[in-house]
Amino acid sequence: MSLKANKNQLKAINAEQGAHLVIASAGSGKTYTVIQRSIALINKGLCKPDQLLLLTFSRKAADELKQRIVNVLGKNGQDIVASTFHSFCLQFIIKRCMNTVHVLDEESSEKVIKEIIDRYINELYGIPSLVVYKILMKGTTHKKLPPDIYDKIKLIKEEYNAYKKKHNYIDFEDMINLSIEYLTSNSELQKTLHKRFTYIMVDEFQDTSENNFKLLKLLLPDHNPNVFMVGDDWQSIYKFRDARIEYIVNAKKYFKNVMVHSLNSNYRSKKEIVTISNRLIAKNKFRSRRFIVPVRGSGGKVLFHRVNSFDDEASLAGTIAQNYDKENSIGILYRNNWQGHFLQSKIHTGDNVQYMTIHSAKGLEFDVVILCGVKDRLLPDPYTDIEEERRLMYVALTRAKNCLHILYHPSYSNQKPQFIEECDSYL
Repeated sequence: MSLKANKNQLKAINAEQGAHLVIASAGSGKTYTVIQRSIALINKGLCKPDQLLLLTFSRKAADELKQRIVNVLGKNGQDIVASTFHSFCLQFIIKRCMNTVHVLDEESSEKVIKEIIDRYINELYGIPSLVVYKILMKGTTHKKLPPDIYDKIKLIKEEYNAYKKKHNYIDFEDMINLSIEYLTSNSELQKTLHKRFTYIMVDEFQDTSENNFKLLKLLLPDHNPNVFMVGDDWQSIYKFRDARIEYIVNAKKYFKNVMVHSLNSNYRSKKEIVTISNRLIAKNKFRSRRFIVPVRGSGGKVLFHRVNSFDDEASLAGTIAQNYDKENSIGILYRNNWQGHFLQSKIHTGDNVQYMTIHSAKGLEFDVVILCGVKDRLLPDPYTDIEEERRLMYVALTRAKNCLHILYHPSYSNQKPQFIEECDSYL
């Protein structure tokens, strides 16, 4: 990433009061822009460091943002609050409103729920406990399941809530929901937070869920909110965690007079990789429209490899990885964890190779990407919305800086899989 901001980045960095949405394309210097804008607000005296709130979705991202700001501002930057939605709620709302707080982490919460499910297992028609758990957590309904299964699930949920109440526990979901309740019913607390945090920035805005969004709106005054939302709807891949892409695509509906900035310069990938990924995402109907400029020019490689089995695929992925010298970072990417276990059991590649699901690779970049398992009914997954799956494929393609290898399996009728057909028009 160039250290000299381009024209579009500068506009976003110098955005002052009001609501701003930054659509930050893959490799366009999103983090750099967030950091520079934070520094600019403080240096211009628009807000004190402790009046700036940066909200994001992972502790790692929050820590990195804060550290990079502190690196420039020194001690002065220490007072900035960079936090996940959950830890912000815990620190600034829950602890103020509850005398004692015991947090049930995700692992413990899952364990408790599964123990309750197991007690009901004989009444659940032999449905696996994992399926029951997913219905319980997501509130989804399945046409094929007997209707009274939902009554049983309601009882399980009630028992779980009673367990939390008895032991004075709150889980991650409660942190947000209780905070929304407290802020809605306590206008003094709301005013205190409005006064304390005069500028709010949200990173990875495309991952915002309905309750994240309700919370954000409560943290902002109704008139002239100073909010800066940064994200990319083309990379929205967390629907299964309740992310709602419409908040970023239809931001004008939710924030009056929002100013939209577009970061369209890709500093990461060579032109060939940018072209193929744009060609693919263009098939999505529900998305923002923009034209990406590949700053690094041409000279990249996009290679398609047809394989006939998962064994073939592992063998070929290993061979491709070995053809690159150790100076190249290599990402072997796939849709599901079981593919990673299988690939790693079949290949012992060097330190420069990382195996990861596409979801885990988001935000990262590699000199070389080897994308495995492009196969109908795997990628795209038939049970997930096709536009979400296409965004997942887009994230995989845009991790590559110089070389992209796509390993695909033909369909039963010997046709190319859907996503290869969609990329193929590029060739």
